[in-house]
Amino acid sequence: MRPRLPDMYEIGMSYLGQKILSECINAHPQFWAERVFTPCVETAAILREHNTPLATLESDTPLGEMDVVGISLTHELCYTNVLFLLDLANIPFRSADRDESHPLIIAGGGATFNAEPVAPFFDAMVIGDGEEAMPGVLACVEKAKEDGLSRDELLRSLINVPGIYIPSFFEDQGAGQPLKPLIEGYESIDKAVVDDLNKINFPKGQTIPFNAVHDRLTMEIARGCTRGCRFCQAGMIYRPVRERSLDNLDEILTEGLAKTGYEETSMLSLSTGDFSALDTFFTQSFDKCASEQIAISLPSLRVGSLSEPIMERISSIRRTGATLAPGSRQPAVARRHQQGHQRGRTHRTCPPVVRQRLARRQTLLHDRPADRDGRRSRRHRRSLSQGARLRRTALEKIAGLGSGIAFRAQAADTVPVGTAKHI
Repeated sequence: MRPRLPDMYEIGMSYLGQKILSECINAHPQFWAERVFTPCVETAAILREHNTPLATLESDTPLGEMDVVGISLTHELCYTNVLFLLDLANIPFRSADRDESHPLIIAGGGATFNAEPVAPFFDAMVIGDGEEAMPGVLACVEKAKEDGLSRDELLRSLINVPGIYIPSFFEDQGAGQPLKPLIEGYESIDKAVVDDLNKINFPKGQTIPFNAVHDRLTMEIARGCTRGCRFCQAGMIYRPVRERSLDNLDEILTEGLAKTGYEETSMLSLSTGDFSALDTFFTQSFDKCASEQIAISLPSLRVGSLSEPIMERISSIRRTGATLAPGSRQPAVARRHQQGHQRGRTHRTCPPVVRQRLARRQTLLHDRPADRDGRRSRRHRRSLSQGARLRRTALEKIAGLGSGIAFRAQAADTVPVGTAKHI
């Protein structure tokens, strides 16, 4: 089994999901998970020049010789990278063109909830959490090899694994029409959900990357979100909300820092400030981190969810970062997007962040959604003006602090309003 990231090494090694899946798979002595990432264009040219197929990092095994190739589809922009990888591995693009000599190509990740754009290229897809689904898939592959089953018989055995979607068992009836099930009793797929995160093996002795984007001990403190923002896909597909216990998090932090030697840790979730025991967990872990000068980073914070005492204690260790997402300044737009944001929180929250010199790089999203009344161009001009004033005010407030803070304003429909930097 080889978990594969359709991103380059520097990006893929920052992805916590592949570390969790590798840990869950390698916990079984009969399975072995290895890694491979998208090579750069120059490296791919060298591989083609020497007629060398893409291979794994751990054992340098060509992908075509693996039993299963698992690909994490974290976003739609990596679709073309999937074909790029298959081409470098000399594996046929389409599932219909593969036979028993080829590995099983499986996709997972958030993008699989909209599976059909890439369904012809995969033998199976994991819809939902993969910590229990992937070992189940590998158990079916192991049994199929022992019993000498054909590829089609193997795919039929995967139907019994929760969350597994087999595209070849459904017929496309054209645009606007539902898929036609071809196997009786296999008309729909239920999302795979891990009920208790504390029972899942979390990677404490994580592989130390070389020049990764995020080079720190990342702890997943919770999964899922109840806010229900209408523009947020992750907040919908990763429901229900599940939190790790304080004892489990303390064990991850203690062993993770001891085994890796990291000098920074991050508390990761879709909305870190909504973690029910954030204050308690931060208090019990602060002394441990402070004594070893371990920086604490808090990503994915909603405005108003982080108290100033916590910011003061974080900044007392080492300078680190905090990411704030204020959302829309217009109450009507916020209600329409189900953000529940109250006007004025941004102005009350940002000064303490700057005052504590907490963020070396701070990102603010200034929402400018399309209006229903058709006055988009006028609203756009107003938003540009407001963005300029925000940048000027921010630069005035942080002048003389000596820290590098970047305020980036971006509209909800992805039209950039502008960027300002102060170093």
